[in-house]
Amino acid sequence: MTEAIAWFQDRGFEVYRPQAIQLKCGPVSYYPSTGTIVRDGSGKEPDRGLRALARVLDDVMPKRDDELDVIRLPTE
Repeated sequence: MTEAIAWFQDRGFEVYRPQAIQLKCGPVSYYPSTGTIVRDGSGKEPDRGLRALARVLDDVMPKRDDELDVIRLPTE
């Protein structure tokens, strides 16, 4: 859990913890113990883990050039 929280924070994402097993960032929930990613209204993503999370966040979160120090992982 702490690794995943640090991952979000290192990349400039605001993250909160609505449940002990869940992290929430915008319309995306992440479950660190399983690597499961769930988009609001869309259900579970087929891929799991932080790399898959980076792709999902890049897809669903608005890109803002005015945010200093925000680092987005490149998609593969």
